[in-house]
Amino acid sequence: MSDPGFSQAPFSWIVLAVTVATSLLAFRSERLRSALLLYPYDIAKKRQYYRLISYGFVHADLMHLLFNMIALYSVAFYLEAVMGTLKFAVLYLASMAISAAIPSWQHRSDPQYSA
Repeated sequence: MSDPGFSQAPFSWIVLAVTVATSLLAFRSERLRSALLLYPYDIAKKRQYYRLISYGFVHADLMHLLFNMIALYSVAFYLEAVMGTLKFAVLYLASMAISAAIPSWQHRSDPQYSA
């Protein structure tokens, strides 16, 4: 299969663009970064459930972002083209939330923990 264009993998292209933009903005704004990171204490105490997804769009540094976007491009675009956009979007977002669930449960009482 040739490189999937926007019509074959729109969710992947949107995720790539949003992730790059969000990470670049968060590199410059500690306030934004803090608002999006996985803080299990805030999820448990303040019911900020959006953090179960938002943390996936913030990266530690440019190298982390670069490697993750290469991995995304290597897999997600083709997988979306094969699975279909809706199934892939559900899989992608559910994977983020599920991977955050265990540390969120384990650290729900620790106001110092973040990921």
